[in-house]
Amino acid sequence: MKILRARCLVITIAFLIGVFHVSYAQKQLQTDFRYFPPARVGQDTSLNDIEQLVVQKNWEVLLQRIETYAGKFRDDTATMIYLQHRKVNALIALREYEKALYILNNVAGYLHNRDLLHEAEYHTLMGICRHHLGNHTGARSSLVRAVSVREKQGSVKDHAYSLYILGTIYRYGFLESSRAWELFERSMDLLDDSKENIPIKGLLYYEMGMAAFAIGKVEESGQLARRALGTFHALTFASNNSFYYSEIADSWKLLGIYYFNVDLDESMKATEQAISIVQRHEGPEAFDLGRYYNNLGIIYQFKGDILKAASLYHKGLKINQKYPYNQDRISNSYFNLGENLGLQGYLDSALFYYKKCLGERKKYYPKGSGEIFALYSHLAGLYFKNNALDSALHYNLKALTELVDKYDPESVFDNPDFIPDTYNQTYIFTLSNKSKIMYDMYFSNSDVGSYWLYGGLETFMLADSVLQVQKSQMIFDQTRVSYAQTFKSMYEEGIENALKAFNATGDKLFISNLITSVERNKANVLMDNIITSRMLDTTMVVSGLLADDKMLKKSYAETEQALIQAKAVSDQKQINRLNDSLFTISRKQIQLRENYFNSLLKGNTIQTNRIDLQAMNIPDSLRILEYFWGDSALYIIRIDDQGTKVFQRKDVDSIRYLISGFTRFVSDVHINSGIRIADEFQAYASGLFRILIPEYNPAYRRNLLIIPDGLLNLVPFEALITQKTPQTSADYKSLKYLVKETNVSYSYSLEYYFDEWNRDWAGDEVIALAYSGTPESEALPGTYAEVNGIKEYYSGIFLTGREATKAQFLNQASGYDIIHMGLHGFADTDEPLNNYLLFPPEEKNAIADKLYAHDLYGLNLQARLAVLSACDTGIGKMLKGEGVYSLAYAFSYAGVPDVIMSLWKIEDRATSSIIQRFYAHLSQGNSSGQALTRAKRDYLHSADNLTAHPSRWAGMIAVTKQAQPAPGTLSMRWIWVGIAFVLIASVIYSRAKNRKSLSFYNFSKKARK
Repeated sequence: MKILRARCLVITIAFLIGVFHVSYAQKQLQTDFRYFPPARVGQDTSLNDIEQLVVQKNWEVLLQRIETYAGKFRDDTATMIYLQHRKVNALIALREYEKALYILNNVAGYLHNRDLLHEAEYHTLMGICRHHLGNHTGARSSLVRAVSVREKQGSVKDHAYSLYILGTIYRYGFLESSRAWELFERSMDLLDDSKENIPIKGLLYYEMGMAAFAIGKVEESGQLARRALGTFHALTFASNNSFYYSEIADSWKLLGIYYFNVDLDESMKATEQAISIVQRHEGPEAFDLGRYYNNLGIIYQFKGDILKAASLYHKGLKINQKYPYNQDRISNSYFNLGENLGLQGYLDSALFYYKKCLGERKKYYPKGSGEIFALYSHLAGLYFKNNALDSALHYNLKALTELVDKYDPESVFDNPDFIPDTYNQTYIFTLSNKSKIMYDMYFSNSDVGSYWLYGGLETFMLADSVLQVQKSQMIFDQTRVSYAQTFKSMYEEGIENALKAFNATGDKLFISNLITSVERNKANVLMDNIITSRMLDTTMVVSGLLADDKMLKKSYAETEQALIQAKAVSDQKQINRLNDSLFTISRKQIQLRENYFNSLLKGNTIQTNRIDLQAMNIPDSLRILEYFWGDSALYIIRIDDQGTKVFQRKDVDSIRYLISGFTRFVSDVHINSGIRIADEFQAYASGLFRILIPEYNPAYRRNLLIIPDGLLNLVPFEALITQKTPQTSADYKSLKYLVKETNVSYSYSLEYYFDEWNRDWAGDEVIALAYSGTPESEALPGTYAEVNGIKEYYSGIFLTGREATKAQFLNQASGYDIIHMGLHGFADTDEPLNNYLLFPPEEKNAIADKLYAHDLYGLNLQARLAVLSACDTGIGKMLKGEGVYSLAYAFSYAGVPDVIMSLWKIEDRATSSIIQRFYAHLSQGNSSGQALTRAKRDYLHSADNLTAHPSRWAGMIAVTKQAQPAPGTLSMRWIWVGIAFVLIASVIYSRAKNRKSLSFYNFSKKARK
């Protein structure tokens, strides 16, 4: 149910954005026409009354007044044309397009006298009326003529305005968002920042945001929405009235569309805000409420409240049916209701609404339009859900044919990045649906032949390729993560089908596809950053390019955090200022990427290749367990030099229960020490062990690599119990922990672990900082002991207390092989930007300083290892498709391959003991994972029955990469010293030997005499 809901909703939102029929330009034109009024306007009271009604947008009263005044000015041609012009304004605002067009045709003869009606404005009005009456070609011709006239004779603002209107015709009439985007940019380029241009720039921000979303510039659409919102808020404050309420509402609507891909709760808030504004100013059945209710229904449906969504769709349909020339929105309501009823299982009712929608769309849209394509795709999904495979395949092929008929078939299938504008997500899901249909054709009747099986695989791989291309074009991390979350259900279905296909055929090609699908949902943003940094490190394209990119990311994150704080106190002026700053920073990021990164990174950040396990050269001492947590199953992939095996567990609810119980017991320092509690802990730990590590053989592998997913990111596998033991007392020391039998380490993904990055590491050994905190916080004496312990094995810089400042870290951290942070750590599981480490203040009586996650985004650290000996450094916001956004993740993002992090509020004394033992083992040449495991064994050996509780030792874990030399074991400085010592010793030895030989020779000569 959730899988279908996610698939259908993404298709709907992509469709919905593409078919919003423009009323927006029509709402603005009535107050911003460039026209030549007669001289008596401003002198005659009745005409001043007309102008006041225009400003107030009181169209019904305006029409009545015009009829009243018509007789008064019957003999004044100029004034009569002016009144007819204002009457056209009012009719357009009231959506009486046929009446407006009739008047325009009657005044066409006055075009020879531009003092009566400007030619360009006449064509603009004609274009708007034709557009809303469905004559898009005629509308375009009118606006092209208006643009031409204004380019030659009008002001710069008039020219920009005509380009803007022409862009809306392309955007909504022809659904050519790329062309619309170009026209909007041309219009924006003509406008300076003078006061009179602010309203039209606000309109352009909005329309550019809509076009940006349609052509895949998702991040930019959000920034443009904020820019539009800030502009219209500022105009409202400046004029001290609510004149721009509809523009503010539409900006909130666009922001809701953007947030749909990022944060559903924020999307709902923004859409509800738009509804509230329109209801307050226009009443409960205002024209725009029809589409706003549809948007809100989509959000509720995606969140799982199908009945609430259905109610909103019906509400929207009722409003849409009240207004003329509204076929597209009515069609949209039919579409949403069809999808909703299909999700509820009412096939016949869903088909009824889909067919009503198809009838409307075939009348309104030409063959080959994305709207009909999306509808066919939905019909295919509906039939597939009801196991009508033949009908599902029929409509799926009709959908693909509909798209291919409009575009070159070879281009679409051979070049997946060709997919046009709004339809990329729909196209991906349509291909995914076709893949599932083909797999099911084979599984339901294997006699049909392997064509269906391998066809399903090939089609899924094409869908994956399109998705990777789309994701690679996204600039902001947040959007790429959201995009990955959207498609996780697609990959889960692909994994299940690949496993079934492998079991049926034994072909390892399906296993390769399965592992690739798992990897697509692991730390892709992190890997993209690493690949980017590596390429820029090794490519002399532009000096400082990497630094520019990182600093922009840091600035963006800092501004976002400030915006969160401003929203918390409802500081609207600060919110507007920060939104402007975000817009400016994002434009710089986009420009940087477009100018340099696109050509540099093309083909490198796109993960279109299958995972090749043989190329990874897995050592015989290593076993890998990679996990994928779907909605309906947990997949466990075991990989070693003997091969690959996949386990599927469908009892996800019981696994979640075990994880909840285990993590509660294992992380509680104050756990009850009774026998019953110890036995209960064993039950959780051993039960989870049997599920998570199937077919365990302690003698088979010395090193175990865990690649977790979902809730498993919170599980310290070392504390799992391989075999229950009877308890006569609360004895946590004698339990058979996994850590006693094998070395355990973790990684973000297979790709991350096996990625080879031959970079120049820092030359010095260690920078260690320790700070116990403020008087209000808990003292951490163990952190000072850790620093003193490190000195026994490594040289470097050691800063404790008030010397361990944030400034010292930022200034010196990039020059050391190991970074040690013995500080207080704080995690925010809702907002990862709020994760921080606490440093001492720079001055007396000042507030303690904080190192936030976003501070690390601007760094390019050269360390091999970061030891975050602080609470909650591995905790943060858990995101599907990427992992946990934590402080440890931020250090990895900054370029540190190995990170020691904590999974809860660790106990100071035990942690200090383990960390000191860790450095002792590390200095002996062990990897960070091996060193930490051995340190934990040392601790357990010296602990008593109660201090051996896992809460004291299991919280620190090692995230690693393959074949990282033990950091700081021998720095280059000491290597050269050693070489020099050996050379000097050799010379001394050689000379001494020669002197001894010479003396012996002389003695021998004397003896012979």
